[in-house]
Amino acid sequence: MKRWTEAQARTDNITDYEQFNKEYNAHKSSLNGGLDRNQLPQNSVTKAMVEDYAMHRVYLNDHGEFKTTEFTDTAIPANTEKQFWGLTYTTYNGGWINIVEQDYTNLKDGMLYIEFSTHLHINVYFNMVFGSTINNKGVQLAVEWNGVPLLNTFEYCLPWQTIKLFCNTFAPAGAGKLVIRARMTPKGKTDWLHKVQMHFWGMRSLVIGRWR
Repeated sequence: MKRWTEAQARTDNITDYEQFNKEYNAHKSSLNGGLDRNQLPQNSVTKAMVEDYAMHRVYLNDHGEFKTTEFTDTAIPANTEKQFWGLTYTTYNGGWINIVEQDYTNLKDGMLYIEFSTHLHINVYFNMVFGSTINNKGVQLAVEWNGVPLLNTFEYCLPWQTIKLFCNTFAPAGAGKLVIRARMTPKGKTDWLHKVQMHFWGMRSLVIGRWR
């Protein structure tokens, strides 16, 4: 185990966020590269000396369109109006759902950079007031690695938009799992049951593992 260099953790210590940030950055730097010409003079390392994926590895996945049949509304008629066909308030009424699940193997101890991008459609047609009840719509996204939440977004409210999320985390050697989650505002009094409420397409994830 690497000894902390900036602020060694000890029993009964009170955590100071500035000291923690210093050590976190120092620890991250030791895993996240830091090799330069002062440490490795020119031509001191040849390609024959370097093993594939010895220091980093890149994983790129195209997840396409959100098609989970669990949320498909079979009451929607044939798609003659060229609308999205899928998640409606008959099959979904708020709460987190998984829109991407991706497994990774052959990871080493190190640092992971995680990036996720997608196009998002939100049905805002029924964003209206019913009496004194406001029915604003919004979608939140979350990034999880091995069941640990890394990032939660604010609410996206535009009917059409492109989203890109990115974060970093430490990762142990072995296997890992990336999960992207989403949730939308629950049904309001003005919403129709059989209109698709949110949809994702062009979903892609990029994971870069850096290890020493």
